[in-house]
Amino acid sequence: MNHLKRFSQQLTWMLFFSIITPGVVSVAGYVLLHDIMDLSVVWSLTAIAPFFLIISLWSNMSAVKHSVVPIEKIWQAIWHISPEARDVQSPTMEDIKVGRELVSSMVMQIYELASHGSNVQTATTGKPLPPAVDMSSLLEHIPQPVFVLDKDRVIGGVNNVACIFLGQTRDELIGKSTYDVLRMSFQTVDTLDLWLDEASKSLATATKSWEHVRTPLSDGKTFKQFDLAASYSKENTAGYETVITLFDRTATYARQDEATSYVALAVHELRTPLTILRGYIEVFDDELGSQLTPELREFMRKMGAAAQSLTAFVSNILNVARVDENQLVLSLHEADWNKVLPEIAKDLELRASVRGKTIELDIEAGLPSVAIDKISMYEVVSNLVDNAIKYGGLSLKVIIHAKRSKDGTIETVIQDFGLGIPENAMSDLFTKFYRSHSSKNAVSGSGLGLYLVKAIISAHGGNVWVNSKEGEGSSFGFSLQTYEIASSQAGAKASDGIERQASGWIKNHSLYRR
Repeated sequence: MNHLKRFSQQLTWMLFFSIITPGVVSVAGYVLLHDIMDLSVVWSLTAIAPFFLIISLWSNMSAVKHSVVPIEKIWQAIWHISPEARDVQSPTMEDIKVGRELVSSMVMQIYELASHGSNVQTATTGKPLPPAVDMSSLLEHIPQPVFVLDKDRVIGGVNNVACIFLGQTRDELIGKSTYDVLRMSFQTVDTLDLWLDEASKSLATATKSWEHVRTPLSDGKTFKQFDLAASYSKENTAGYETVITLFDRTATYARQDEATSYVALAVHELRTPLTILRGYIEVFDDELGSQLTPELREFMRKMGAAAQSLTAFVSNILNVARVDENQLVLSLHEADWNKVLPEIAKDLELRASVRGKTIELDIEAGLPSVAIDKISMYEVVSNLVDNAIKYGGLSLKVIIHAKRSKDGTIETVIQDFGLGIPENAMSDLFTKFYRSHSSKNAVSGSGLGLYLVKAIISAHGGNVWVNSKEGEGSSFGFSLQTYEIASSQAGAKASDGIERQASGWIKNHSLYRR
């Protein structure tokens, strides 16, 4: 969540409309006077000119007014906590049309710094500032839900907006652990809890933000979805360390989820005709392949590859919908990775050959058996190999490596030698629907494959990573637990399946993690 970027976009659009609106209105007026009322060009322009000037002046003044309001609010917040202030009210956010979230975040930072009170000295006198204004009163001027946490992450303060947001009273929230009140789930392993753990070890102050976080309400059925901003301060004399602000996006993210569910419902209807199509292609190839000309055999080969790709796309859509609804259940069984991986690679050879590439295997001999759900693991390897083929550029090969790592897990890496990935895109690769701007127009895709890979591998108890350099290629890797480790953790017998649930959400605290 980049409030500055969002403010910049809002300001750009506002200035654009302030410039274009007078022109559009003037052209419409000219058409009305000249073409409909049949006035001459000179009279039409003469009548429109002052009208154009008035509209331009009003439009530009309105744009300037709204652009200055955020600066005014920040100035008001600073002046409000100044020792020399007299009867200066704290800023309200309701009348901010552009940049409200940025201003709210900055004002919160200003008030937090002010809360240090006696520890802060003026630059001119070297004398301590007077005690800061009461934090509880300041929180009520923030239009977003705000929670103040102590060093044990117990809630020490909330504003009324937060109470309304969660549907609970202030007494029900104060003194409770944030893990009991906000059972947050993230779409990245870098959760609030882990970030605070790291920040408390080595930093005096820190800030961070997350997009698309969710938490269930007290009924356990209704979910709130939001963006999250957190500010950490180790030396705060008021007794708290962390302030977290929520930006409600429930409606926006719900629409996205509904869109995914709708697409999944529509795509589901493609499965039957697609299965029939693949069946006919295989029958034709078996029965008539030897009778076809080389050109027709190539057509059949491309049809088979296209049908495989479409099947993979349909599976991705359906499984992403199941992951988002926590309905994708995996059954892990013992499997020989030395046999399973080559079988998957062989099935993908057709797709690679159509694009003029080959798949090479580099698998360490004698790997211990792994605990996997074969169907979902096929989708993992298929998605990663498909990406390596599509983004492989002019290189003629994709290499699949597999070996046992030092920690005992089995690591598999799919390597290509193509376009590579920009460094600024690396952190978002496993986000749903994300596609890099540098390649999304040149290479087709849905932005769902890597999101699904992460969810499935996480359900297997493994990790996913990527190493890449632009112009040299990329390596996507994942780890799998050996069957011995997975079965001992699950307490399962060798003949029993180990049930896991794939989810795109990572619990904030280990108490709630699977």
